[in-house]
Amino acid sequence: MLSGNATYDVRLTDDRSGYDLAMQVISVDGIAINTPVTALPGDLVRIASGKIRIANCPPPSAPMSQPPLCANSITMMPSSRVEVWVTYRDQNGNPVSPSGATATLRTSGINTGPIGDGWPAVNLAHVGFAYSGAAPSAYVNVKATPLFGPGAIFSTVEQPAYPVSPLPGCSPLPTGWHRRIFFGLPASNLNLFGTGYELVDQYGNVDPNSAVDVAPFNLTMPPVCVQLATGNTPVTEIWEIVNLAGELHNFHIHQTKFRVVDPKAPASSPLYTAVLSGGQQAGGATQPVYEDNVALPFATSATNPNGCIGLADYHAGSCAVTPVWLEIPFKWSGEFVYHCHILDHEDGGMMNKVIVATNP
Repeated sequence: MLSGNATYDVRLTDDRSGYDLAMQVISVDGIAINTPVTALPGDLVRIASGKIRIANCPPPSAPMSQPPLCANSITMMPSSRVEVWVTYRDQNGNPVSPSGATATLRTSGINTGPIGDGWPAVNLAHVGFAYSGAAPSAYVNVKATPLFGPGAIFSTVEQPAYPVSPLPGCSPLPTGWHRRIFFGLPASNLNLFGTGYELVDQYGNVDPNSAVDVAPFNLTMPPVCVQLATGNTPVTEIWEIVNLAGELHNFHIHQTKFRVVDPKAPASSPLYTAVLSGGQQAGGATQPVYEDNVALPFATSATNPNGCIGLADYHAGSCAVTPVWLEIPFKWSGEFVYHCHILDHEDGGMMNKVIVATNP
């Protein structure tokens, strides 16, 4: 959505009946979806990082390469991109062609938390359906190009233009380890925003030498350092993103995509990741959605609307959080950033660097 700060709850509402029309989701953040036949509705909501509210999709009348994914509302924070196929439908999701049908593209309004923003309901566009006969196709056939596997974009070896040296101590994560990234308010100044960091071993214990408390971005902050595998082959990591603040933030990363996973999901689930058990092959045919922007649920506290202030509060259990787990493939060497894409928050310090080092 074209917004630096606003969050939208996008719907296409029928002007006559007031119900929200089902929309077929084609792609998220520029990547065509790949819906597994075995995915349950709850899986799809989690896989799409809570962006979509699942709508009824009647069975296609003709064979399709994959089942259609339909939504009747889409939550979009700054930088989110979603492509949809729209035709006029009845309340059961079936395409119909009544004379003079119209709908309103709108955001229904959303509150982003105890210390967040209250974004109002706004009509965004008037939509007319001018059919000269039968209604158009209920769905379009989405054929996603694999991102992983032989010859695919995130599986091939990089050929860097120049070497990027790893920082001292930069090494591959041991099997079962992951990075925990914090978004929150720095104790030094609650009017600013910041990020924090720690490494977590396979048993859930924090490496005490890794912890960096929540602080606003500055050029002296230690960046995250990732080194490519031998021969500059891609490497995949698990990042646990924790929002400590009492308002929504969104995690955005440059130069790559990611998928939402669940560290406790069984191998049969599209939320499963092999990385925590020593595998390095990310994704696969069962993963519907890759994205570069994910909403982070806000923290709640019985005593402080700000949530948790820093890592000490978090480890003391002073607030309740909902981590978002991501599987991130790194292929391209260089220096780039991750940040909250609410620009006021990014400008206020909620950003840090990633260095991806070569490994000839």
